[in-house]
Amino acid sequence: MLHRDLVMLGFEGSYDRVAAFARDWRQQQREADNQASRGTYIPLIFAPGEAFQFDWSEDWARVGSRQMKLQVAHFKLCHSRAFMLRAYPLLTHEMLFDAHNHCLRALGGIPRRGIYDNMKTAVYKVGRGKQRQVNVRFRAMVSHFMFESDFCNPAAGWEKGQVEKNVRDARFRIWHDAPAFRDLAALNIWLEQRCKALWHEIRHPEQTNRTIAEVYADRLVMVARTEVIAEHQRIFSRDHSSPGKTSYDWRHYLAVVQRKPGALRNGAPFATLPKSFRTLQAVLLKRPGGDREMADILALVLQHDERLVEQAVREAIESGVPTKTHILNRLGHLLDEPRPARLEPPPALAITAEPVDNTERYDHLREVRHAD
Repeated sequence: MLHRDLVMLGFEGSYDRVAAFARDWRQQQREADNQASRGTYIPLIFAPGEAFQFDWSEDWARVGSRQMKLQVAHFKLCHSRAFMLRAYPLLTHEMLFDAHNHCLRALGGIPRRGIYDNMKTAVYKVGRGKQRQVNVRFRAMVSHFMFESDFCNPAAGWEKGQVEKNVRDARFRIWHDAPAFRDLAALNIWLEQRCKALWHEIRHPEQTNRTIAEVYADRLVMVARTEVIAEHQRIFSRDHSSPGKTSYDWRHYLAVVQRKPGALRNGAPFATLPKSFRTLQAVLLKRPGGDREMADILALVLQHDERLVEQAVREAIESGVPTKTHILNRLGHLLDEPRPARLEPPPALAITAEPVDNTERYDHLREVRHAD
C-alpha cells in the first residue's frame, strides 16, 4: 500500500526498494527505542549442574520383525552437553517417568532445574507469562527427583535449543546407522551405550579442547602446568540459611606439615585422617618429638601405596609397638615381593634308578683319548 501511494505521487522506483527502505527504517527505530527485533536472541550460558533440557521426538527403528515408530525421550545437560536417549512405543506419563528414572541415572546425577516445553503430560493450561497449571502427576515426579521445572514460552523453542538441536543431530549420529534389535529393551541398552560412546567423540562447542565426556560437574580439579595438583568432590547444598562447608584432603598438606609438624595437633585437614592414623597420632603426640615422627609416617603416603602404609600402622598398633621404626619395618615386609613357591619336579622327571659311583669310567676315557 505504501508503494502504491508513492507511485500515485510520482515515485518511479520498484516495490523492493520501498520494502528495503521500510526494513531499514524499522531497524533504526528499534535501535533508537533500545528494542531488539524478533529475530535477535541472547546467547545462554549455564553453570555446571544447573539445568537439563528435555524433549520428545518421533523416530523409526527395526524392532523384532518390523519397522517400529518410536517415541524417543531426549535429555541434555546444559553445561556439559552430555545427552541421553530412551525409546518407547507410546507417549504417556508412565513412559515419561521411566525416561527420567533411566536417563538421569545414566547421566550420573540430577541438575537443579529441568527445562521443558508445554507438553500435555506436564501442563494442563498455559497462563500469562510463566503461569502454568502443572499436571498433578508431573508435579509429583518433580518432587520425587527434587528439581525445579521450568517451562518455555509458547513458540519459543530457542529457550531449549540445545535439546532441539540434539533431536536433529541424533537422526544422523544414532538412527541413521542403527542396527536391528530383538526387542525394545535391547534397543534401549544400545542407545545408552551409543550415547556414552559419542560423549568421547564429540567436542564441546565452547570448550573445544575437550570432549563432552571430559566436562564434569561433580568435582573440582586444580591443574598447574598441565599437571593435576588437587581434586575435590563438590559439595552441593540447597539450604541457604546455613553456612557453607569446606572440604579438606589431608594428603594435600603433607608437604607443608613436613616444615610445620606442630600443625598436626589442631590442623583442620587432619581431622579427616583414617582411624588407624588418628589412633597412632593420639599415642605419638604424647611423646617428645611425636609431631615430627607422625609427620614422617604420614609422608610415607607420598612414596608408597596408602593402603600398605595403613596396614603397617595397624600391625604396629596391634603389636603394641607403635613407633616409626617398627612401622617402617612392617612396611618393608609388606613391600617385599613374596618368595616364589618351591619348585617340585613333575612325576615324569622322577629318578627311578639312582646312579652308581664308578670312577673307573674316567680312567677309561683318559686311556682312549691319550692312546699312543
